[in-house]
Amino acid sequence: MIAVIADDLTGAAEIAGLGWRHGLTAEILQRDQMPSDVELAVFDSDSRNCPAKEAARRVSRIATRIRERKPAWIYKKVDSVLRGNVLVEIQAMQAVMGFERCLLVPANPTAQRIIRNGKYFVQGKPINQTDFRNDPSHPRHSADIKELLGASGDYSVTLRQLKASDLPYGVIVGETTTATDVRHWGQRVNTQTLPAGGADLFAALLQSHGLRSQESRSMVTKTVAGRTLFVSGSMAQSSVSFLHECNTRKWPVLLMPDELFAGRGSARTHQATWSLRIVDALKRHPKVVTGIGKPQRPGRREGLRLGTTLTATIRRVLAKMRVDRVCVEGGATAALLLEQLGWTRLVVDCEFATGVTGVRPQSQKDVLLVLKPGSYAWPDCLCSEATTGR
Repeated sequence: MIAVIADDLTGAAEIAGLGWRHGLTAEILQRDQMPSDVELAVFDSDSRNCPAKEAARRVSRIATRIRERKPAWIYKKVDSVLRGNVLVEIQAMQAVMGFERCLLVPANPTAQRIIRNGKYFVQGKPINQTDFRNDPSHPRHSADIKELLGASGDYSVTLRQLKASDLPYGVIVGETTTATDVRHWGQRVNTQTLPAGGADLFAALLQSHGLRSQESRSMVTKTVAGRTLFVSGSMAQSSVSFLHECNTRKWPVLLMPDELFAGRGSARTHQATWSLRIVDALKRHPKVVTGIGKPQRPGRREGLRLGTTLTATIRRVLAKMRVDRVCVEGGATAALLLEQLGWTRLVVDCEFATGVTGVRPQSQKDVLLVLKPGSYAWPDCLCSEATTGR
């Protein structure tokens, strides 16, 4: 078994999807679940937005369970742009597993996210000059790697270029500008080194262990048929653009009512009314979009309130209406939806694109849940009008 700990659900799904593509049986587990007899178990600690101490506690608990299963190898999935409790969680895993060092390669050159000369760039721009600057929970106000990590005297963080011959103790951040660079770093991992990073490093490690993409598990490219509910918990630029496109296509777009957003009146009454509008739209149109739809006020508590309100409404919808797939963007929103529905174990069914993974709850396999990070775009096969497809 390969074991992975991710700090949010869409990151966990991205890694599970990569493993599935490379021929592995893969499942995603919510925190305290024990893995079944699978080849890849990806644990979602749901800790990106936690206080540091709570994040460390969750990761330590999962790592202890993993250690008991004696996996073939272990990976720490971190956010590719270093949001969340990255160093705290790495340190927690090192303490439980006994790793001397961690090789951290968060950059994903395949998505034009690279690290050069100690700075992080997204599509050629310093990250603090992109939409990530406006992240409601983890705004990226600097492109400096150590500042993004929040590195202090409590952590030994070293940046290394490809030509470096030594890997010291502590956390080593590998500078990465190409896929070849990622493969180079993957070859530096040994039994005393915890590999941590994004999707590109995990794919490189799979290949270094002799696994290859399977033709029988190619990505879904045909336009899909059936009833689809899109749930937007993000206000990233790609999400804003998607909502605009949906309006242009004249899809029903039913965003959170002002009363619910502001917290006025009876939440249950407003949720009931909103859910009935969504159900009615699904009866008339094969693709319906819902979400928060407004920039969230800063603060974890407010984000949690809005996310809980949104996902509680979706639970009402699914209780009244069968849909073929629920497409959810944003890891925090997806985790809240799973909590509302009591789904704790997800099995990978397909991939639509890297980072856009189709999974089925083990307890309700007639629903396909499609997960993606807020900063990724929905692929065309999910958005085109359809009469045939998967």
